[in-house]
Amino acid sequence: MTDRPAQITKQILKIETTMQRLKLYASVRPDDSAFESGTPFCYDTMSFLEWVQWVMFPKTQDLIARDLPLPTVCEIHPLAEEEFKLLAQDTDALLEEIQHLDRLFNVTH
Repeated sequence: MTDRPAQITKQILKIETTMQRLKLYASVRPDDSAFESGTPFCYDTMSFLEWVQWVMFPKTQDLIARDLPLPTVCEIHPLAEEEFKLLAQDTDALLEEIQHLDRLFNVTH
């Protein structure tokens, strides 16, 4: 049996490290109003990477810390693929890491 929460935590750290290396990691948190969006991924108030960094990862880490159930479906790779087309950086490794995170979340019953 694998320790899914530990694997997800490790993968989040790997993604954050890659984002930092690629200079895609924001050092300034978005304004509080950006978090009040009713749009999926806060798409109207944050970039995709801001949402990953400031919403998805903290919520996931909070669930793990409180030993609460984790989502059993995650499909952010397709959106990441589209969003990264606009970036100058080589995001191939980051996309692979995000795809791996999707696989860690996705649980078949």
